[in-house]
Amino acid sequence: FGMKYWELATEKRKEYFAGYDSLANSSWESIQKILLIREKEREDQAKREQEEFVAEAHERMTEHKDKKTEQFTEQQQRREKTLARIRAKELQEEKDEREH
Repeated sequence: FGMKYWELATEKRKEYFAGYDSLANSSWESIQKILLIREKEREDQAKREQEEFVAEAHERMTEHKDKKTEQFTEQQQRREKTLARIRAKELQEEKDEREH
């Protein structure tokens, strides 16, 4: 059992470290290189996530701004219609007063 275990462990290690082991590097140097590469990958992932978060926040802010602008425009249109009705009513009242 012990011999098979170590053979399998050695095979796994060779597969895992294949790209990093060479005659110039010890196992410790290979492990350090792997850790540096993984750290860089984590930093890149964190940077991508931060950029996505900022882009999403900007998009939400833009949508909110557009919605508020649309609401303001609708409110202004309603006011203009109301004022137009009031003016038309006042003109009609003035016309009716002139006729009497």
